[in-house]
Amino acid sequence: MVSERELKNVIERTEKNIGFSKKIALDSELGACQTQENYATAELNEEQLVDAQQTTEEILVESSTWREMEAHLVEGIEISHLVFLYTKVPVVNCDFIPFAVIRVGGSQSFPAETLENKFRGRYKVQYRWFRQCWKYECSVPTCFQPATFQFSPKLIDSSNWEEPDINFEDSSERCFSFCSKKCLQKFWQHLRSSLNYLSNMESFCNKNYSDERLQTKELYDRFLMEDTIVLTNQIENKPVGWLRKYIPTLEDLGHCLRLQCYCERISDEGLVISVASKSIDSNPVIKPNSVGRQRAFISYPDGEFVSLKESRKEHTFRVLTYNCLAEIYTSESLYTNCPDWALSWTYRRHNLLREILAYDADIMCLQEIQADHYEAHLKPAFIRNGYDGVYKVKSREAMGQRGKMDGCATLWKRDLFQLREQFAIDFNSAACMRYFSNPLALNRLMKGNIALVTILDFLDGGGSLCIVNIHIYWDPEQTDVKLFQVNVLMEELEAYLSQIEPYTPLIIGGDFNSTPDSTIYELMSTGTVSGEREDIQRDPLGLIAQMRLHHELNLQSAYSVCGNEPKYTNYTDNFVGVLDYIWYTPLQLSVTALLEVPSEADIVSPTEPSLPNHFWSSDHIALMTEFRRIIKE
Repeated sequence: MVSERELKNVIERTEKNIGFSKKIALDSELGACQTQENYATAELNEEQLVDAQQTTEEILVESSTWREMEAHLVEGIEISHLVFLYTKVPVVNCDFIPFAVIRVGGSQSFPAETLENKFRGRYKVQYRWFRQCWKYECSVPTCFQPATFQFSPKLIDSSNWEEPDINFEDSSERCFSFCSKKCLQKFWQHLRSSLNYLSNMESFCNKNYSDERLQTKELYDRFLMEDTIVLTNQIENKPVGWLRKYIPTLEDLGHCLRLQCYCERISDEGLVISVASKSIDSNPVIKPNSVGRQRAFISYPDGEFVSLKESRKEHTFRVLTYNCLAEIYTSESLYTNCPDWALSWTYRRHNLLREILAYDADIMCLQEIQADHYEAHLKPAFIRNGYDGVYKVKSREAMGQRGKMDGCATLWKRDLFQLREQFAIDFNSAACMRYFSNPLALNRLMKGNIALVTILDFLDGGGSLCIVNIHIYWDPEQTDVKLFQVNVLMEELEAYLSQIEPYTPLIIGGDFNSTPDSTIYELMSTGTVSGEREDIQRDPLGLIAQMRLHHELNLQSAYSVCGNEPKYTNYTDNFVGVLDYIWYTPLQLSVTALLEVPSEADIVSPTEPSLPNHFWSSDHIALMTEFRRIIKE
């Protein structure tokens, strides 16, 4: 292999010959080969000129490898950006993920993962995680601050002390370090107990140890002056991880994390020819108390509390509906009262799963389930916990990357139910079929919302059940769009139920984005709509007038059996009210219990006055009803 020095010599000779060849060609063209003084080789014959040109071409080929290598060396790489995704606050047991951008040659920039995939084998990005520990930390267990002084009390009354003063290094179990006098005072009672215990354990201690010097304020102040030593403290970086993603542990609690990112450029021969590095520090690792007050499950109509883990009574089952707030909608500008670490999906997915699984529902209707999150996190967790399910994404374009689209997921316990049939009602398709020649109507009605219909068979031979999971369009100013979707839903369900076994119970759970005083609620609960309602007067394209707005499904809201709907199922800065419902057919089913809606004191606080927050990871409240099948004689 040619050495670097040899290649540089080749480049110099090449450049010389290139200049010579160009001059010869020019002089020949002008008939002026008389400049022997300036060009000693001007009298070369034709054969020599051909040889010179061939030599030049060979040198050019030989030099191209070096030129490429030299370009690689000159073309540096730089980690231009290194940040933590979502938040700088790591949470115990939650993924902590960085994002790096690599600039190549001073012009093009690529995300680290894209660079590695696009130029496979030419670039290598590595991550090194460190736990930043102070050599001496405050002895108060909940403090984690660096210590500024050491407290080394004598274990025996000073008048009888026969040993030299205790030193931190040679008797650390007798010494305590603190960040401030305030922490020392906070730790004082524990300190007294520890010193008493250690003193009693001294083998030579047949002399009485006096605790009096720890009991009075006067002696405490003198004691503090006599037995404290100023510490010289420093940070120590302990390696804890080598992958891109790091999951903090309890050992990391209270410590900052340092990430060192390296990017290497690799030559064709596998040699590292360029290296860039950058580091970033996190905030201290936290472990929030994410478990709020357990919600009561109340029997109806007697109002007694029922355990969520209590075995089901005969012919009963529980249905839950929950809008889980997809990550694509969690804008920090929209949810300003939620800490960024509590708003991140890496935290919320653990909190949501813990909450949902604790309800122990038999059937779940979940809305705003992001496609990539369902496949990567939620579906595997539900399968592990005994559920099967189906998922349908909304019928509109994804928001950015693949999988960044939300939809509806319906899940059921596989030891209670078996899937017979499932299909989706696509409201975009319905709009195209009915208004294909009206572009204005299509533009207004095509919002991408869907309903997911499943037919489940009871494994105990008790017949079947029709479950509908739906998410209606959100805009309160577009009642015509909402009515169109609900009207299509009612028509489709009536047509379908007429074709299957009679007396099949129907349950519709979902986010209807409509309050109990709305036209949507009236249509669902009564089967018709009063033409005098104010919200249906807003019909800019005359679409409402063309709708049937009638059904004969005989539906009732499960929570309305108590007399009224809950006070709220959605609690944000801009809106507090009921948007979610569980509808059922009372001829086939009866309500036996309801999951209580928590009080405001249970879901919000002065520091987090709305949803979501670190206790509740959605802006909606889950609803759950226990039903009993009415067995037909």
